[in-house]
Amino acid sequence: MRRRTLLKNAIEFDRENPLTLEFVEPGVIGIDYNPIYKESGYVCKCKSSLGSVREITTSIKLNVSAGERLSFASDTFYDWNEDNYEGQAVISFYGGNDSARFKASGDITTIYAEGTDLSKIPYAFANMFESSYVVDAHLLVFPNVISEYMYSYMFEWCTYLTTAAFALPVTELVEGCYSTMFEECSNLVSAPIIRATKLARYCCEYMFSNCKSLATAPTLLATTLVDGCYQYMFHECKNLTYIEVNFTDYNKCCNSWVSGVPDKGWLCVPPGSYNSILNSVDKGNKKPDGWGITRYSKNSLILNIRNTDWLFAMDDPGKVDAMDSTAEMYYYICDIVIGGVTGQTYRIFQPNCDKYYIAQRETVPIVGQIDYRI
Repeated sequence: MRRRTLLKNAIEFDRENPLTLEFVEPGVIGIDYNPIYKESGYVCKCKSSLGSVREITTSIKLNVSAGERLSFASDTFYDWNEDNYEGQAVISFYGGNDSARFKASGDITTIYAEGTDLSKIPYAFANMFESSYVVDAHLLVFPNVISEYMYSYMFEWCTYLTTAAFALPVTELVEGCYSTMFEECSNLVSAPIIRATKLARYCCEYMFSNCKSLATAPTLLATTLVDGCYQYMFHECKNLTYIEVNFTDYNKCCNSWVSGVPDKGWLCVPPGSYNSILNSVDKGNKKPDGWGITRYSKNSLILNIRNTDWLFAMDDPGKVDAMDSTAEMYYYICDIVIGGVTGQTYRIFQPNCDKYYIAQRETVPIVGQIDYRI
């Protein structure tokens, strides 16, 4: 491995929107300094909202107060090269028996000097919050750049984490970049937005494995799968009942991706892909037998019913016995607005015909035009 060269002191601490930890209780925060960076003189500055600024050049533990904020930024810039496989982030945070819970926000890239080419740093943010006591990460800002295994294990075993509804903006992924990112986050209920449309080998493997509280998966926009891209992605997600995808064939790339999920749920697929999804090879790796296949997103449908059509009630909203079980079934979830009043949440079923059925407690006559907006 070639030595990294310290080029310059690039900036002061006041980076815009620096990575910040805000503590919700008093306690300790552990900061792990990756020792392989020490030979190059890496320094990360840590600024407290209480006024102090310190330089981090080794692993330390800090005592923190409830409401205190710690911000992190580096002002040393390095000549990175393709041989640098560091294995984890330059600094990372960890928990223990005396650790304080915290919210994480801000630009994660400020732990590297401004101008650092992160695409050349594999594992740049790997293990960054692993086993820490982070409770909320939805205000973190991620760069529109990617490297191999960049976020692997980033939040693994963050059992206090409940929301991570930030955006992952990169559209073209690389090998392993999100692998195991949230594995064992047992209380996670809000997942990130994944904007990727082109996948890579193992890019999302184990990404949400054992996230037992996750009920709705992030929408998977990519149309073409690659080797191992989604394997074990939602393994043992015990509360997961809805996944929306944009691919039309599993193509042996989803090994055990939904193993261990509930017996009942819905897989939302693109128009025209019902038969190809249903007949995909590796049936054990596609969807649980009890899951239905639906078309359209529960977030995008606008359904118009005009004139004096009636909506037919069903005895059990969860049953579809009254319809042709061999037909392609569409399933929607929406709040119905009648006369300006929002009703309860309904399930709408549409078989391969022009009739619409509403699963609800009683029939509702429709007069004029009603828009059912999801």
